[in-house]
Amino acid sequence: MNEAEVNALLQVYQQKVTNLQAQNIQLESQVLVLRSQIQIMQQPTADAGEFKPASVPDAPKATPPRRTKK
Repeated sequence: MNEAEVNALLQVYQQKVTNLQAQNIQLESQVLVLRSQIQIMQQPTADAGEFKPASVPDAPKATPPRRTKK
């Protein structure tokens, strides 16, 4: 292998290392974001996950039909 081939090989290796390092940094940042989202989701809420009973309003009384005068 001559000097030009060695230099080309080193250049390819350096570019690959740079690309993989950038990808690694991006993936690590995604992991941090997802971990923080998991921690937020695991925190107990103020109502401790209990449902409050629902109240159903009484139905309004029907009004009698109008009678027309003949």
